[in-house]
Amino acid sequence: MGAIEKFKSKRKVLRTASTKLVNQITLLLESYDIKKEKDRKKLSEYLLNVEDKLKELKTLNKEIEELITDKAVFEADIETSFEYEEKLNDLKFQIKSKIDNFKIEQQPVTAPSVNIPANNAETKRPATSISLPKLRIPTFSGDASTFLEFINSFSNAIDSNESLNNVEKFIYLKSFLSGEAYKSVSGFSLTEENYKSCLVLLKDRYGRQDHLIGHFINKLLEIEPVKSSFNLRGLRKSHDESEISIRNLNSMGIDSKNYAHLLIPILLKQLPHDLVIEYHRKRDSGKTGDVHELIKFIKFEIESRESANIVTCHTHKVSESRQFSRNSSYHGQPKIKPNAPSSAALNTVVKNVCIFCNCDTHPALKCNFLTNEQKRYKLKKEGLYYRCMMHKHLMSKCQVKISPCETCQSSQHNFLFCPKNKAKSSPLDEPKSETEPHREVLRDSSSSTKTRIVYDASSKSGTNASLNECLVSGENLNPNLIDVILKFREHKIAFCGDIARAFLQIEVTKSDRNYLCFLHYKNCDKTLPVTMYHFNRHCFGVTCSPFVLAATIKTHIKKYKEKHSLAYEILNESLYVDDLFYGSSTIQDAFTLSSDAVSILKDANMNMRKFDTNSKELKNVWLNSNSDIETNEHSDNHLKVLGLVWNNLDDALGIDLHSLLSNLNENECTKRNVLHTAAKLFDPSGFISPFLIRIKCLLQELWQLGIGWDEVFTGQIKENFQNWCKEIKDLQNLKIPRYYFPDQIVIDNQDIQLHVFSDASLKSFGDVAYLRYKTSKGKFQTSFVISKSRVAPIKKLTLPRLELMGAIIASRIVKHLEGIFKDIKKVFCWSDSTIVLHWIKGSASKYKQFVANRVIEIQETTDPISWRHCSGKHNPADLLTRGLASRDLITFIKW
Repeated sequence: MGAIEKFKSKRKVLRTASTKLVNQITLLLESYDIKKEKDRKKLSEYLLNVEDKLKELKTLNKEIEELITDKAVFEADIETSFEYEEKLNDLKFQIKSKIDNFKIEQQPVTAPSVNIPANNAETKRPATSISLPKLRIPTFSGDASTFLEFINSFSNAIDSNESLNNVEKFIYLKSFLSGEAYKSVSGFSLTEENYKSCLVLLKDRYGRQDHLIGHFINKLLEIEPVKSSFNLRGLRKSHDESEISIRNLNSMGIDSKNYAHLLIPILLKQLPHDLVIEYHRKRDSGKTGDVHELIKFIKFEIESRESANIVTCHTHKVSESRQFSRNSSYHGQPKIKPNAPSSAALNTVVKNVCIFCNCDTHPALKCNFLTNEQKRYKLKKEGLYYRCMMHKHLMSKCQVKISPCETCQSSQHNFLFCPKNKAKSSPLDEPKSETEPHREVLRDSSSSTKTRIVYDASSKSGTNASLNECLVSGENLNPNLIDVILKFREHKIAFCGDIARAFLQIEVTKSDRNYLCFLHYKNCDKTLPVTMYHFNRHCFGVTCSPFVLAATIKTHIKKYKEKHSLAYEILNESLYVDDLFYGSSTIQDAFTLSSDAVSILKDANMNMRKFDTNSKELKNVWLNSNSDIETNEHSDNHLKVLGLVWNNLDDALGIDLHSLLSNLNENECTKRNVLHTAAKLFDPSGFISPFLIRIKCLLQELWQLGIGWDEVFTGQIKENFQNWCKEIKDLQNLKIPRYYFPDQIVIDNQDIQLHVFSDASLKSFGDVAYLRYKTSKGKFQTSFVISKSRVAPIKKLTLPRLELMGAIIASRIVKHLEGIFKDIKKVFCWSDSTIVLHWIKGSASKYKQFVANRVIEIQETTDPISWRHCSGKHNPADLLTRGLASRDLITFIKW
């Protein structure tokens, strides 16, 4: 054995030991308790081990590199060595951070010392030893309103303390940051140079004068108005908030005289009317307004009223939000304590103000100032609890006693919110008519209905409720969209069809037709009088229409459950709204199913038409038979299938890009347009998940940077977004076989296996599922089924925990697919994380709550024995953790 082989053999053993050490330390860090001396001691020992291993590895790497002569081998060895050293260095930094954090917690913050001159007369007196309270600096989380207070406190206590070096100051700085502010500096390592850079970054981001000025001006504009001069708490709060904002503006050199003429009218609008009159009475009309003079006036009035209340021992308690007094019952009668003297009870005077009209002559329920609909809207808008109309709380927390509902005698609500099925009357019972605005929707791609009229039943006038708000949308009776797609790909011969004008086949009850009125010009001639029509059939835009259609169809097809069981099954499970997608293994079965479906729906006066298929033989049978099947005569071989595109000539599925590509170049680089663009790529099966995960991560990055919805972003993130948009057009070439087993003969259906792969990175995690089968030629083939990807949470998790998050998604995919594919007998789950596999095959009770809860679910939905290990380079789910360009995705065989 040569020298280089000996060195490599020794390094291999050392790397194996290092990997075991990394796994042990990772497990300790997850359960590490900084307060336990045992954990701290163990962590210190691990630190020494890591440093020793790192030193030995560097020595061996240097010896091996000197002996390598081949350039390619040399570069590969350098890259591998760097990866190992980087892992150990990263672990070393984590351990040191844990140890340093403990030391910081034990060390009190000291304020900078102050030197008093020796000739001061006061120094001659003997000093008294006084234990001063520990200096505390407020934590800064990213709220701009508290930045000046934080940075001034930090500068005086830490930054100007000459006894601390910059690294120590940096440690203190990071300990006083949290939330968004901490994330903005989390990438800086603890060095003296980075301390200064970090301070500059914080001041540039949170201390910009123009942003702070705008922030404090907005604070002044958002002060809650006070309607009563007896509401001292509200007046005091308004005064304090105004004074704080003005004081902050003055500290930045902004003279209040510059904005007094704008601010004073705004501040006066927030005061009670009688105080505004008093202010104008006392103010010198010859002078321009002064903000400080107004604040001084408000303070004087508050102090005067507080002094008066002390003398009279009486406080008017009029709630600012016009709530009932806490000492009054729901209907306005004062509550009297059982142990109160009768004379006190007789002299008790409680004025209750109606929350709807601010009048104290009647209780709220007897108010005629607003209609019941307007009352409900007002309570909903102000967030008051519907039962007592007093406080913002849950029903379980409400302790106010109310009289039973006059309509249904329930004590859980008043008659304003009585359920419609129990109420004596409802808004729809009143004899009136409602006209709905409508507009046309143009669909150039439609072969039959180019223009569709859609009605806006959500429109409202003023505070009146809209029609949709008065209707119940009903339960979602449509099948799961993904299930329909999965079953559609299961059959060799596929077909599709839809019901002609489905909504318009269902009549509206005569008594309800007055609520579906619309205005129309005869022959579209606006010179003629407007004519009012009402709908006799259900229409688009009404919230209950989809439920009524689905319920009608399901009720109708139940009559054929015994006679045409297969046709009933496909109409019940594969009819999505008005579109049918299904198939069969033979031409005859497909023809029978489609004919029965048409016949069943025909009995309900519904016309199932526009049938199309991937089989020319089936299409000829439809055309030559005497059945009522109408084929799609305008087919261009690119059919819409639940948001996807089906090329029935090639029998392949693709992504619908028509609406996205038409206006892609018009988008600005804003967060709103990023979300708008990403949402237009509809991919329920996850065909292009490795491409989509890139835009998901980019969107999360925009959130973390705090960029506004319409704020234009620049730099590298703009370049990444533009490059991603340019790649979208390449997705037009994507073709996924619709049929799981294209052009193959499966020799044994019992040998079909389900394989689900899972992976994670610090950015994202995801899973992908495949079917594996054996063909007649003795070869094994795989077919893509579905994939799911998620962006990693903003709250940082360790890599093993993210791998576990991916594993739990994999277990849910297995459970779902086992319900779809009944013939699957063998299931295999794959992960490249040995830690996660150890968790899954172990006892959940040993782990912490986060791990235990997820391991329990995984063990309940999958067999732990079915979980296997695969290397990262052989794991197709790895693409979901790092993303892939669209052109590479289309040609990537592993996916």
